[in-house]
Amino acid sequence: MSDKTRREFLKSCFRIGGYAGIACLGMGAIEDARGWGILPAIVGSGGSNVVSWADWPEDDESTLATADTFCMLFENPSDGGDETGQGSTLTGADLIFTSAGDAPGMPGATGSPPSRLLDGTSDYGDLTPALVNSLLSGKTTYTLCMKINVGAGYDDIDTFIYFSDGATDAQIQLDIRSTKIRCGLYDLDNGYDGLDTTDAITTGSIIYMCVFCDGVATRFGWTVGTKPTKLSDFAAGKIKTATNLYDNFGTFTTTTLFQIGGRFLPGSAYFFVMSNKCLITT
Repeated sequence: MSDKTRREFLKSCFRIGGYAGIACLGMGAIEDARGWGILPAIVGSGGSNVVSWADWPEDDESTLATADTFCMLFENPSDGGDETGQGSTLTGADLIFTSAGDAPGMPGATGSPPSRLLDGTSDYGDLTPALVNSLLSGKTTYTLCMKINVGAGYDDIDTFIYFSDGATDAQIQLDIRSTKIRCGLYDLDNGYDGLDTTDAITTGSIIYMCVFCDGVATRFGWTVGTKPTKLSDFAAGKIKTATNLYDNFGTFTTTTLFQIGGRFLPGSAYFFVMSNKCLITT
């Protein structure tokens, strides 16, 4: 089997049976699992090869994953297959992104770097509320970042990220509104901010979508082609600062990517990163 297929297989073995689930396959499987960061990054808070956000080459979850940062590449080559990210203080099923939509579900990853196609009609997925809450609820700093290529044919309110408790004390919604990128925010201390970028969304290109808070200001924005690591990486028309400081979210119960209310985002997804640290230098 290919390296990508074997890596996903070993992740599944670890998720089901822990260390023993991999050990029963022999030393070769143990060595591969360690080499790919499956064992150290999932059972602990990140391996010794952890690098900074700025230095992360976007090709290995284990090199970014820590107790404070969850990293998930969209790399499962199986149609309809789930993804298992790495990082946070949680393990096992709490790290699974469940691929959903009409059969056969989200197509398997292709290309290098790998990405998974979103057809704009059914493909979406859910993170576990436990994972999102472990990193975001009540935190004073945080970062969400998604690498994606938005396809043609998107619709108004096609959504990148939708985390909500269904009320007004915990919501992060990042979506397209009238060709612009909008971030909707609620937390325990503030009202609602619905903010639109000045620039219209760029389709057919790699973009990095970010929502981040340094404990002083809450911002969201996007860059084209290059991962943002500092505030100055965002062009003026592609960054907004929230009216209020959103740094005290309540408990999230809905934790969905790529869909809200029957609207599905078309494009290709590369990775999703969530941290209780502000990874963007401000």
